[in-house]
Amino acid sequence: MKKNCCLLLIMIMVFTLYSCSGDGSADIWIFAKSFNKISGEHMINLSEATVINFGDCKEFECFIHTSDSGDILLTLNSEKDGTISSLSVTETFGGETPTEAFCNISKAAAAALTADYGEDVNAVSGSLCLSDNEKIKKNTSTYFETEICRYSLVANDDGIVFTAELSKYLKEEEEPLTLRKDSESTRQETSERKSQETSESKSENHD
Repeated sequence: MKKNCCLLLIMIMVFTLYSCSGDGSADIWIFAKSFNKISGEHMINLSEATVINFGDCKEFECFIHTSDSGDILLTLNSEKDGTISSLSVTETFGGETPTEAFCNISKAAAAALTADYGEDVNAVSGSLCLSDNEKIKKNTSTYFETEICRYSLVANDDGIVFTAELSKYLKEEEEPLTLRKDSESTRQETSERKSQETSESKSENHD
């Protein structure tokens, strides 16, 4: 019985590999690295890079669980020549995070990839099928941005590198807070120094 189960498992694995493998040149490797999200008051990285080889498979879904408070669903559609015909990302974040003011709790934000402009096609849901001349090819790069992350794809001889980082405008919102804190402390230090100088001056005049 155990031998039969093992043989069946091996057959399934071989069939899966055969059905999803390309002829070598058609294979695309997706390196999901530098994948960051907001958690608490700091940014965390995925512990391991996710490497995907989907070859001639028409569609691939990569479910990336970033932490207890966030999930990212990456969906790709590929052609036989190894180009990506469409890509969509769905972010789902729940719980209390510093981005609460910019996105509703448990809100799912989906964005689709455009090869030329890197714009949000639909802020709620959906994906974009690229035309033939817009397919991502080697030595090209593109990006798109959601309320939380800025995603970029860079195609090179090694495959396609997929990265995500905190959206620019969120960083811009964070920086003034730091600057305000610094300016407040600077004003306080200046005030204390002036007060000290005034008291010293009064003390000298009194003497």
